[in-house]
Amino acid sequence: MNIIKRFFGKNADNQKSEMTPSLPEKKAETQVVTSEALNEEIFVFISYGNDIFTEYVSKICDDLEMRNFKIWFDKKRIKTGDNPHQKILEAMKVLRSKPKQGRFLLFITSYSVRTENGQECGYALHELQKASNYHVSIFPVVLEYTEFPMDVTRKKYLDLSDCIPFDQHLPEYNKRLDSLVNALNGEEMDVYWKYNDWEYLERFLNPTEISFDREILERSENFCGRKWIINPVIKWITDSSDSRVLLLTGEMGIGKSALATCIVKLLDETKAYHFIDFKFPNKSNPELLILNLSYQLCRKIEEYKRIVIKLPLDELVNIKEKTTSLLSLFDILILQPLSRSEIINKYRIVIIIDALDEIRRSENNFITDDFIS
Repeated sequence: MNIIKRFFGKNADNQKSEMTPSLPEKKAETQVVTSEALNEEIFVFISYGNDIFTEYVSKICDDLEMRNFKIWFDKKRIKTGDNPHQKILEAMKVLRSKPKQGRFLLFITSYSVRTENGQECGYALHELQKASNYHVSIFPVVLEYTEFPMDVTRKKYLDLSDCIPFDQHLPEYNKRLDSLVNALNGEEMDVYWKYNDWEYLERFLNPTEISFDREILERSENFCGRKWIINPVIKWITDSSDSRVLLLTGEMGIGKSALATCIVKLLDETKAYHFIDFKFPNKSNPELLILNLSYQLCRKIEEYKRIVIKLPLDELVNIKEKTTSLLSLFDILILQPLSRSEIINKYRIVIIIDALDEIRRSENNFITDDFIS
């Protein structure tokens, strides 16, 4: 059988304390800017972490105000004696009431989007969740690279991390500020806005971080000879052939897995591989097998990655609820993208899967019956 394997802030001013855990319940409503005052003005809510990057957030706010945006920045809007929770909720209510004119500007740093034991911390992530629920336009701006929150994983972001400190990179900062202004005004995002591709792909295609380093090391350590079988396999791969599947069978222990490992290491055409092992649930799960192959193909073939990144992976990939059948998942993630002309005309692709007989049975033996066909 030869589909062989491998893969691929908040506010100082003593008003808004990042340590307050109960913000989600307390955020609520009134008005920082009246409905009449908003009119056609663009209202920008600033969400950030009260950390070492606050001075840069403040600078951007000042620059945006000079460009006639209505900015809600807690350091300027919350006064001594105000209830910070209430004021934040009032501002969020303005966003909700004016979704077309409202903008949510999220400044990403390791502190602003931090979590503890999987739970959100601080104000920024709670504010982000509300903005997502309100269907407000969200604009992530990176001041420090860190793991992106789920709600912005698929959104384009503006990278300002290499412009810090701003005063030492003013020409580049001003270009990106102009880019931000244009985006906030509803113009098409330019080259400064990027997709956080790998964060998105890793989250959905490599959720268990499958690795086969141990298998490759152990199986290839003392492998030698066997050219009588290696050469025909290589010939099948390199020759044009009507058969797109090579099935290797044999008794247990004769070296099929070692041969598969050898092919993985030997041929550049090997773009993805998976070593199934019934002892490890994540390595014998058929859904994870398909996701792992897709993830590896993304890492090896840029054209394939550009196709997959546009798919609604958050809807397709739901291992627990199994919202997509195995056949459909395999067709959408593997067969259809690899059938595109920009890929088949450029690449010779080998996918190696070892030990199909150890796959966990699912959907009437889909893996062993339909997968190969």
